Amino acid sequence: MGSWGTLGPAVLSLAGVALGAIGTFFGQHLVIRASARQLEVEQSAAHRAELKDVILKFLGVASRVPTTPTGSPAGSPRPPSWD
Repeated sequence: MGSWGTLGPAVLSLAGVALGAIGTFFGQHLVIRASARQLEVEQSAAHRAELKDVILKFLGVASRVPTTPTGSPAGSPRPPSWD
């Protein structure tokens, strides 16, 4: 077996490579997690905007509907009286 003078630099280099790889994988994990969270927030905002648009369209249509019944639509027979 070689002395520490011979094996030391190789072991330290290997340890540096291992630490670098672990750091890279950890960094990528953080980036992927942040990206997934950002995508979730964007999708949620888009969904809320879509719901708001649908509700506003519904309210626009509902505001044009008369509030009191005026009888049967044109051309349809009148229902029998309940009197």
